[in-house]
Amino acid sequence: MKFIVTLIFSLTLAFTAFAQSPSKILKQAEKALGGQKALKAMTSVYRTGRITRVSDGVEGKYLYQTSLPNLFNVSYDLAGFETETGYNGRSGWLRDSRNGLQTITGDASTAMQAKAAYRDHLWLKAKEEKSKIVAGGQMMINGKAAN
Repeated sequence: MKFIVTLIFSLTLAFTAFAQSPSKILKQAEKALGGQKALKAMTSVYRTGRITRVSDGVEGKYLYQTSLPNLFNVSYDLAGFETETGYNGRSGWLRDSRNGLQTITGDASTAMQAKAAYRDHLWLKAKEEKSKIVAGGQMMINGKAAN
């Protein structure tokens, strides 16, 4: 009996943790990022920084770029090994120090095109593009649960 009560209590807590709807989460994100008007006014994003590979502590440079209507680029250099991915409006590509430049084709290309569109517009054009937004569940970020 004690096991059943504990199980029911645990399941109740688990379901309440996922109670926030995707639209509520996105409204909170919009507010945190300066509001919908400010997000729609952005035509490009350029971010640089340093990253650390968790497995061995190697550090390196990081670059993230987007530009309307659908340009996307991410590159990083860890201990001299460079990796770069992007979408140039027509095709997706991948370049690294070991294999050189490669054009992405097929489903991977379609996924890269979708990623570029999302990174440029975020979720702001989801209704216009007839996209369905669903909750992805919780994950831990810096030791805290996040949706």
